Amino acid sequence: MGYVNDVSLALFVSPFECGYSAGTWTPTLASDVCKNVRSAADVNFTLLIPIKLPASENVNQGARIKSIDIWYEVGTAALTAFTGPVLEKMTLSANDDNITGAAVTTTMDADHDTEAECLTTADHKMTITPATEFYLEDDYAYYISIVVDPAAGSVFTFYGAQINYELRL
Repeated sequence: MGYVNDVSLALFVSPFECGYSAGTWTPTLASDVCKNVRSAADVNFTLLIPIKLPASENVNQGARIKSIDIWYEVGTAALTAFTGPVLEKMTLSANDDNITGAAVTTTMDADHDTEAECLTTADHKMTITPATEFYLEDDYAYYISIVVDPAAGSVFTFYGAQINYELRL
């Protein structure tokens, strides 16, 4: 019996599928562009991007993340701080007391490999790449976390993310 091995797939994650910890966010559709716009305020927030791809208990089966592209815009004033993005792997268990998490080692594209580059007032396309590609395993949850510290005048617009992956079934 053969298997399917698609090596170049992509899944778009809408800005409305993500989690936001603080601030006033306005879901917006303007000029055929979907986005979530955070009003200017000097209050830190966390952006959580879920990675919802097939996982398997079988070795070398399921989805294997190649890279993740994130589109955002910083308007009006540069950010004060930008932490992440961090690719998180949460271990799930039968007993919720044993649920743990750990960061997966990644690299950043050359335009976002320093915090200073991520803070600037501009349109951004940031690409995160796992240092070692791996197949997603069952009993684990994966997501990207970004902690943003805006200046009082910073307007943060999130357009979404694209997970680029291989799928083997």
